[in-house]
Amino acid sequence: MNKVENNLDDTISRVQALLSLEAGWNGYDALSPDPDAISHAEKWIAGLYLEVANRDHAWIEPNVIADAEGNVVFEWWHGNKKLTVYIGSESAEYVQVWGMDIYSEMAEGDVESSSMQQKLWQWLVS
Repeated sequence: MNKVENNLDDTISRVQALLSLEAGWNGYDALSPDPDAISHAEKWIAGLYLEVANRDHAWIEPNVIADAEGNVVFEWWHGNKKLTVYIGSESAEYVQVWGMDIYSEMAEGDVESSSMQQKLWQWLVS
């Protein structure tokens, strides 16, 4: 197993570890991570990894966290670019940031399709 695959294993392990968070884990009123969102996140990140590997791009290990609504959140930084993906039980939405101006240096949308995954990864690593 190469280092990239180990990074994916580490990422999947961190996603699964979110199951241990209980309601109020953030000290306030955060929901427990949704088991369906965790399952979807595992499938989504594995699909992204395959897209990256099939194009011989370098894999960047994401930060893995939960949000207060019970979603799984992946975050990547590369230079001045930041990509955040929110995975719910039936959705995957992204926010990409490359500056401070929310009107001209940020974008958001759906990232379920492999073509959108490819496009966002290419943007992140370019």
